[in-house]
Amino acid sequence: MIVASPASDIVTTAFFTGVFGNYLKPGIMARGLDPNKLSTDQISINPANGDLKTAKAWRDVRGCGQGIGVLTNIERVADLIDRCRVKYADSLKRLGHLKWSLPSSTVIRA
Repeated sequence: MIVASPASDIVTTAFFTGVFGNYLKPGIMARGLDPNKLSTDQISINPANGDLKTAKAWRDVRGCGQGIGVLTNIERVADLIDRCRVKYADSLKRLGHLKWSLPSSTVIRA
C-alpha cells in the first residue's frame, strides 16, 4: 500500500485516536469507512466491533507521512546497504582529489 499510494492518499484526521495523525485512504477504505466523511464527534478505532482495547490505529489503519510519494519500489536491505557502500566509497575517492585538510583538533572515529 505504501509503494502504491501517492502523497494525495494521505488523510489527516483525529477520528481514530482523538489526536490528529496522517493515514492512508486505502487503509481507511479497507476498514469500511469513507475517508471523506470521518467525524471527530464519534472517535472510534474500529467501528465494526467497537473494541477499543484491542484495536490499534497503527495496526488497523495504515499511517504514513508526506514522504510517501518518493517510495516507488520495495528493495532488499542488502541491496540498499551495497548501494550506500558504493556511494560512500565514490565520495571518498572524490574527496581525495580535493586539496583540503581537517583542522588538527578534529577527531575522526571509525
